[in-house]
Amino acid sequence: MATPCAAATADHESLDRLLAGGPRHVLLDSTRTGGQLAMSRLAAPAGTASSVHPHAGEDEIFVMMRGSGIFWAGDQRFELGEGGVAFLPCGVPHGYRITSDADLLALSTPGSPGLAPYAAGADQHETLEWLDGGLVRILLSEERTGGRLSLFRSTAPAGSASPVYVHGKEDEIVVMLSGSGIYWVGEHRYELSAGGMVFVPRGVTTAHRITTDAEKLTVTTPGGLEAFLRKVCRDVSQPRPAGWRISFDAMVRAAEATGQTILVAPLQADDASSAPLVAA
Repeated sequence: MATPCAAATADHESLDRLLAGGPRHVLLDSTRTGGQLAMSRLAAPAGTASSVHPHAGEDEIFVMMRGSGIFWAGDQRFELGEGGVAFLPCGVPHGYRITSDADLLALSTPGSPGLAPYAAGADQHETLEWLDGGLVRILLSEERTGGRLSLFRSTAPAGSASPVYVHGKEDEIVVMLSGSGIYWVGEHRYELSAGGMVFVPRGVTTAHRITTDAEKLTVTTPGGLEAFLRKVCRDVSQPRPAGWRISFDAMVRAAEATGQTILVAPLQADDASSAPLVAA
């Protein structure tokens, strides 16, 4: 089984400049995930551009955190601004040009031949209401990635907290884009702030509590967690029923229907670990 880990911004490995851009900070090395996922964050000033090239064995994903750029994939051309995502599958020639100073997250995963390129702007993502009024945007579903991963961007108000749960088949990676929170992973307790990352291997008890208003990027590999979210959350494109909220029982039922396991109610900030409560 993979080992849980977490890192603050200052702990990320910094690599040399990428093309004409700024440094690349390694958030998660593929050795941590058994080769299933690597993630880095990079700064790219306007004018940064790559050659057109294919990847023989990996799919590549870019999330535009700030700025804008043009991406080419095969015979398609995508213009992305802040909040946009581009999925560039293996075997498809692709390239990009940054049109205004940008901050990007770059992910790579073993390739799934035959998949189609995909891109979406910030206003095109399926959006769900989650705990305490937080929002989850589905940037990439398992259908888009051949089941390799799912990708979400979410907001969470201070005080919101998850129950203690276990992913039976997925590893979960969370990047704290802004704000702060406490993450319990098995026997570990991590305090994350902006730029921090936590890796939760499948089969390990976990929970979190947000301590200041936060925005997060979450990856699950393999994909499919959106099936749970769609069952328990509210599609914001539909009218909001009076008094609507997510109950613990509703989460348990949705988890049972989608192969997840929810164990106990949320932890308090001073709890040291999720494991003793589960064992009890």
